[in-house]
Amino acid sequence: MKDHMEGARKNARYTSVRVQNGLIVLSEEVGRDTIVKAANELNELSVIADETADISGTEQLSFGVRFVALQKQRNDSATKREEFLGFIPLESMDAATIADTIIDQAK
Repeated sequence: MKDHMEGARKNARYTSVRVQNGLIVLSEEVGRDTIVKAANELNELSVIADETADISGTEQLSFGVRFVALQKQRNDSATKREEFLGFIPLESMDAATIADTIIDQAK
């Protein structure tokens, strides 16, 4: 990376806001897919959900999973994992909306 930043032409460094945002989105997708794949390999997991408001006052659902993963490279030892998957904006704060949001995210 250092060689690229020092040796590349200024217009070929790929550090624009658009490129940075694209890399952040891709990193999020890869990270989330990796977590979901690890959780889906098991028959048991817990969904973690809590509502909160962001700085602008938008109500959102904090969504995550908790599960026990086997470490195949370590003689099948078990590791507890609790992983954050994201914030989901909520249209309403009623129980039905929150439940539907959790079910939609768990698919």
